[in-house]
Amino acid sequence: MFLKKGYVVKFLGDNYILNSPYGDILQNMGVEVIFGNDYRLEILNYLKNNKRNIDFIYLNRPHVAIKYIDFIRENMNSKIIYYGHDLHYLRLIREYEYNKNSQVLEEAKYYKNLEYSLIYKSDVSYYPSSIEIDEIHKVDENLKVKDIVAYIYDKVDLNKKNWQETNDLLFVGGFAHNPNVDAIKWFDEAIYPRIKARNPNIKLKIVGSNPTEEIINISKKSGYELLGYVSDEELKRLYETSRIVIAPIRYGAGIKGKIIEAMSKGCAIVTTICGAEGIKNADNFMRVADSAQEFAHAIIKIYDDFDELHKLSYYARKEINQNWTMDSAWEIIENDFK
Repeated sequence: MFLKKGYVVKFLGDNYILNSPYGDILQNMGVEVIFGNDYRLEILNYLKNNKRNIDFIYLNRPHVAIKYIDFIRENMNSKIIYYGHDLHYLRLIREYEYNKNSQVLEEAKYYKNLEYSLIYKSDVSYYPSSIEIDEIHKVDENLKVKDIVAYIYDKVDLNKKNWQETNDLLFVGGFAHNPNVDAIKWFDEAIYPRIKARNPNIKLKIVGSNPTEEIINISKKSGYELLGYVSDEELKRLYETSRIVIAPIRYGAGIKGKIIEAMSKGCAIVTTICGAEGIKNADNFMRVADSAQEFAHAIIKIYDDFDELHKLSYYARKEINQNWTMDSAWEIIENDFK
């Protein structure tokens, strides 16, 4: 989006590595990728020496942003825009409410101090949902924060999907992220037995990098197809051929990328209140259920109802076309980049 709007874009990954294929993709787009040990050692001098050429610095993620923000504020004239992706402390507090792990609570306190420090030091901060903006304004209603379109898609096709050629459930989510581990455990313990009792032919495919030993064992025990990491092409095929995408997320914060991606692919989705958090009018294009019984019932009810599946798919894609495009994103942030 920045390139298309005429900006010169430089990208600094905090590990200073040109990761493939992502670094190559950025370079081919026309982004200058800053990487290598020389930059790692001299990055502060580089920033200072180039301050006249850098109008905006778009910081991402609290543990990365905190390394640079004080130096930028003291030594440069660049406008600082901070994107937190989600409120880490809010996600951790919700996790603590489930597991009562005192270490998680301490981590939540640490991140709360860190995140508000960054918000106060930035010219404007972005988060992907109004839920987080409301939470921030409870602390200080004068803080300059806004909710942005977290994901951007080209216009998607509204043609009818051939539901007769689909089957099974699909879960997508990396397992280095605790809420995804919990989601599969909860689905396996409380939801799937209810589904199996009504329709034993419904199976589950699991996509996600870094599956833990616990997830591997659950998959073997219950007969789930654990696919691990898959290519973009394979994931696209799975979205096209799966009957329902599930996201039984019990805790977390912010807009869930897996939900928006599934919407853009025209999938029928069953998720929780937490999974649908921050998505306006979610009930119009997905089924939202918070108890195990309701979640299982929602899946059973729509699994063989092709008219309902089409309706959910159509309105999900229509929502993407209306509110998750480059134009809708730029409309929100344009004034910050003048």
